[in-house]
Amino acid sequence: MRTRLRNIKLDEKIWEKFTIKFEKENNNDEEKKRFLDFTKGKSVILECCCGKGEFLKEEALKHPQKMFIGIDYAYPVLQRAVKRIFNEGLENVLFLYNAVEDVLPLFKNIELERIYVNFSDPWPKKRHWKRRVINEVFLKNILTVMGKNTELIVVTDHPGYAEWIEEHFENLKEYFIPIYDNWFVNELDEFAESDYMLKGFKKGYKINYFCVKKR
Repeated sequence: MRTRLRNIKLDEKIWEKFTIKFEKENNNDEEKKRFLDFTKGKSVILECCCGKGEFLKEEALKHPQKMFIGIDYAYPVLQRAVKRIFNEGLENVLFLYNAVEDVLPLFKNIELERIYVNFSDPWPKKRHWKRRVINEVFLKNILTVMGKNTELIVVTDHPGYAEWIEEHFENLKEYFIPIYDNWFVNELDEFAESDYMLKGFKKGYKINYFCVKKR
């Protein structure tokens, strides 16, 4: 049974420092300038559906010279991510409080080194598969912001979802090419381990890292 996270106490100034929300009905000129200033001339790593920010925190600590952007539309989840980044004193992380599909076009002129989709909900019941993040539309949208050297890393520990992801990449092999010999590997050097991953390891789960580039 899923539990709904509650909002936490977080100073509004801290929230505003680390997040941008793009509103469909506004021009968002100030937000776009701030976004562009953050990414201009920098190597950028993007995490879609970033959750509580554990992964971004670890990566940002290891690579202070790079800029990290996380996207998520769940407010209590993103609150926790912001608090985590603030507590570490990091200045190279920014969050977009939006749905991924609404803000992906902003990255078309951004030099993206990597795009991560880490442990998105597998929605194991067949009637819920339509809710899975990874689908043909999503992958084709991601393709529009990938440069020739951008790496797309999709991670799951759910066997059924792994099969689903592999099938989608196979169906789109005219657009994507695996970085390694196969679409996925079960080990990836220096991948930050989250609490979620460690719990999975204890249960004997196998991690599948789908690593691809634009063909």
